[in-house]
Amino acid sequence: WFGISPDDVVPKEEHQTAIKASLASLLTWAARKPVAMPCHWRGCRQSAAVVTADVEDQFQTGDAIALACHKEGVKGSWFLVGSLAPGYPEVVTALAANGEVGTHSVNHGSFKGVPLADQKAELAKGKKILEELGVSRVFGFRPPMEEYDEATIEAVAETGLGFIYGNLSFDRAFPIVRQVGGSNIYQFARIVADDYNLVVQRGVKNPTEYRREYLKEFRRLHDLGGLFPFSFHTNYLALADSVDVVRATIAELKKEDVWLTTFQGIVQWLETHRMVEIKATLQESTTVVSVANKGGAEIKAFSLVVFLPSTGEQPRLVATPEDGVKLTPKGEGRVALEVDLGGSETKVIKIR
Repeated sequence: WFGISPDDVVPKEEHQTAIKASLASLLTWAARKPVAMPCHWRGCRQSAAVVTADVEDQFQTGDAIALACHKEGVKGSWFLVGSLAPGYPEVVTALAANGEVGTHSVNHGSFKGVPLADQKAELAKGKKILEELGVSRVFGFRPPMEEYDEATIEAVAETGLGFIYGNLSFDRAFPIVRQVGGSNIYQFARIVADDYNLVVQRGVKNPTEYRREYLKEFRRLHDLGGLFPFSFHTNYLALADSVDVVRATIAELKKEDVWLTTFQGIVQWLETHRMVEIKATLQESTTVVSVANKGGAEIKAFSLVVFLPSTGEQPRLVATPEDGVKLTPKGEGRVALEVDLGGSETKVIKIR
């Protein structure tokens, strides 16, 4: 059909698989048959964003971060240095109430080249410190200086964590998943400038410049449909003369078609992809979409997009239970669905 094989274009198996799936969907749609698939982001939003901070030096300013998020009604992902956290239990409590709390190690040392056993011990200790301070679940790890290696991925899995936020020679606006010992470990890249980069490399000096530069980074990733990590530190953006940038930037993000969430929220969303099976068929002029929950747990508002054979008419649900199904037109020939699924439940949705 296209005169080209994906195998000849890209070397990596995961890329070949993605390209083949995309081409198959294009051919299906070109043949005037419906195509249905999970949305990249919950709610079929164009992009996603995570408000995230390294809580280390100037630890006490984490309280101002929590307050900014509380006032804007969003949750963030916070990574705390374990040796400092016990000195500020009220800050830990405030951050936990306004998002998820992960470990940023115990002593803020590099993990790169450190023996596996030592990495595991450091992660386990950092996790325990936070749990003893009342954090109900420590799920993520942020490597200090973004320095880590393959052993770190194994250490994360073996200490019961679920994701790692930092760069390791990869640059993409969507998380990747690694299977380690039967566990799925998600890797999130920081592919935008943070406050340290802005101050040291770009010479940012005032809140107006901070806000402008962050929104420039957001716009780039939003246009790509990717993940924007609004990433900063307690000793830069969270200081008294610049912390208002946090709230102002969040307010701007809320105006866009963006899913504001946490890293853990993204992991949970992507894990539901593994539980849900979607099929789309055409019966005369009606598109029939089957959405099946293969797991035992309830799934609320599972988001999928359906590309319909275009008829020029406004799409609508027909002969479909109204409870637990929401249809939103997204332009001619495309609709978004949000479907509630009980454990092991299948719903059949008909669109005309």
